[in-house]
Amino acid sequence: HFPLMKKLLTFNCSILFIMKEVLLIAKGRVQGVGYRWYVKERAEQNNISGYVMNLPNGDVEILAQGEEEDIRNFMKGINAKEEFGPFVEKILILNEKEIKKNMGGFFIRRE
Repeated sequence: HFPLMKKLLTFNCSILFIMKEVLLIAKGRVQGVGYRWYVKERAEQNNISGYVMNLPNGDVEILAQGEEEDIRNFMKGINAKEEFGPFVEKILILNEKEIKKNMGGFFIRRE
């Protein structure tokens, strides 16, 4: 009886669950100061899947997967400015794309 309403509901539901993946690089004082654990905690608070790992050049790589709003909140949360701990100077977005399914969980990689 309500074909337009059914189309709108279907459309709205599909928009709510669009998953994104972003590949980030954090620069600054981000190694040897607990930053990977800091990122993992923020990921779990924001329903983000993916990983965080140190890079040989002193930066930290972060792969974040989740709903767009959760990723935005996560990215605000990982911008640490601690006096004696992690201090992020900048976060670069290397890649961003839509995905169908996330990794399921957030991991600290030691590679």
